[in-house]
Amino acid sequence: MNKLLELILKTLKTKHSRVYHENAPKNVEYPYIVFNINDGLKSHRDDLILIIDIWDRNDSSMRIEDLTDNIDKLLDEANLPNEFVLPTFYRQQRLKIEDEDKSLKRRQLRFNVQTYFKK
Repeated sequence: MNKLLELILKTLKTKHSRVYHENAPKNVEYPYIVFNINDGLKSHRDDLILIIDIWDRNDSSMRIEDLTDNIDKLLDEANLPNEFVLPTFYRQQRLKIEDEDKSLKRRQLRFNVQTYFKK
């Protein structure tokens, strides 16, 4: 699993420098990205769920929408094999998540990741 996490981190960092697995540090500069993997179905491959949260603090939604678009285009239907793992990403959902603080913006992308791990 670590090899897949490293691949996702490296891939997301091609679109933005502040990318974190599971939790962002306190007082991190906006915008930033947090991702996590959840188990999905097990068959002849591992079908995992990748959840990407994009956060921004801004009066406008333009910056977060552009960043979300860029990540969506980067990953949707992408096949990103390396010597350890063979993942293919398929977007399931793109969500706008409201916060009480109207200057805080959040978007969420959910991908099904059809994954074969090399032995």
